[in-house]
Amino acid sequence: LSFAIELGLIDRNPAHGVRLPRDSKRKITGVDQKYAALGRALLDAENRSETWQAIAIIRLVALTGMRKGEAVALKWDEVDFETKTFNLASAKSGLSLRPMSQKAEKLLQKVLCRFEASAFVFPAVSTERRPYGGLPRAWARITGSENLSIENQEILRGFSLHDLRYCYTATADALALTPPTISALLGRGVGGVTGYTGRVRQKPARDCFQ
Repeated sequence: LSFAIELGLIDRNPAHGVRLPRDSKRKITGVDQKYAALGRALLDAENRSETWQAIAIIRLVALTGMRKGEAVALKWDEVDFETKTFNLASAKSGLSLRPMSQKAEKLLQKVLCRFEASAFVFPAVSTERRPYGGLPRAWARITGSENLSIENQEILRGFSLHDLRYCYTATADALALTPPTISALLGRGVGGVTGYTGRVRQKPARDCFQ
């Protein structure tokens, strides 16, 4: 409408003074610093023998941008190593097919080598018949560890697991990926690619995200 005024098509902007809806999207700054601080926190957690499920889930979320619930409830029949995809039946937007990066594949191969008796990728500590349920407390222990430097503690203060999804989005945007591509990576509504099922297990790879 402002442009229409400049062109002389209208005399006044009928929308002038209308209050725009608040932008509810979370803004994330210092993404690189947050990734680095979280990486150090995860290494510290490993040295303190934190539960492997929590560490692996956090790394998977960082590498894929998955929602917390999607990662926690992930099952092996939703992981296809042959096509390098996730086929998430539990996704918020419905059945969702998403690409699997090499780092994510290495992480899951490492998990598969360690524990494959459960249908869940990250089973509970006490039983293999349920997914891991101690993530909120583990996240607090990992990001709030007194072993971290004061700088890293400050960077991670108030930082949530869901914020990793925003960091993933910010990184994809910085790489100039298109909005449809980012939506597909995150499994957002119609932006997700759906319609494939399958599972192929392979031998474990060597290392994962640090």
